[in-house]
Amino acid sequence: MITNIKSKLQNLSLRNMLILAFSCFIVIPFFIIGGTLSWLYMQSNRGMVLEAAVDNNKQIVKNMDASFNPLLRLSMFPEHDPTIFQIMKKDYAALPYPLYEREKDFDAVGGIIRNSMMLYTDLLDSVLIYQNKNHIVVGRSNNDYMNHRYLEMEFYNEPFVQNILKKQGLVVPVGIHPERLMSTRSAPVISIGRAIVDPYSKEILGLIMLNVGIDKLKTLWSDIRFTDHTRFYLIDENANVVYSNDPSEYGKPASEVLGQDVSLISEEGQQTRENRTSYFITSTSSVTNWKALTIIPKDELFSFVNTIVRTIFIALMILLALSIVASVYIALSITKPPCGF
Repeated sequence: MITNIKSKLQNLSLRNMLILAFSCFIVIPFFIIGGTLSWLYMQSNRGMVLEAAVDNNKQIVKNMDASFNPLLRLSMFPEHDPTIFQIMKKDYAALPYPLYEREKDFDAVGGIIRNSMMLYTDLLDSVLIYQNKNHIVVGRSNNDYMNHRYLEMEFYNEPFVQNILKKQGLVVPVGIHPERLMSTRSAPVISIGRAIVDPYSKEILGLIMLNVGIDKLKTLWSDIRFTDHTRFYLIDENANVVYSNDPSEYGKPASEVLGQDVSLISEEGQQTRENRTSYFITSTSSVTNWKALTIIPKDELFSFVNTIVRTIFIALMILLALSIVASVYIALSITKPPCGF
């Protein structure tokens, strides 16, 4: 076969050999240099775009942590306010006028909550202070509605309440749950809870819960979607969906929403994984230990880079065709017999 190719090359006319030589000098460097540079450009830009998506996910977590930090400080308010702290230690059954004392203290604590705590941050939806000794609410942010049956029969036994009390004064982020005590609609909320502890006797006096509605929570990332069909999920400590682009998925297990893709959620602080169609970018909050998950379709993420590469390729192919035509014209001009012969 090699012999046949050599024989054919030797039998070429001078004109065809010049055309072939010019074409090779153009085509071979074009594919080697142009192909290498195009590949390097595409890989570099894809890396930059993916890094930007990862930074975008990190920024969401930073926004969330920065907004939650004031709530952590606010949860210590009852222990530092002398009025609330003294009320938390009262045994109303031992007082001569228990109903009068409860009503007076309820108004006092409610006033402190509304005039001090609720003004501290716009993120708060409601605040509740619960006293252990008498199993009553000694103060709340609104006086409109309270489910007394739920308070008496179920509230104290809720797993998140028991978890807050068990932590003995440590901050406890509570993932998505229905607000059944002060909401007529059992609206979904997340909470920051802390047990109120007597620093001297170490007695647990009660707890404070700072509730944040999902509608307020989503303002922390509603304006930073990366592509048109990017999906964002916030997943709590119980692997339930706190936030999704689809409100019907609030509170559902992540395994139910994501299916088999739930295995791509990293247990580490920051991780980028992928399947055939999408990237899964995970960041973990240092305050709540919840996970922010961004799912970005690959075709959308790299659509701009792919468009540029296609445009460059088409332009280079046109330039290559013109260069070959020019080489043919030059070869024909060189091999054209002089006039008069």
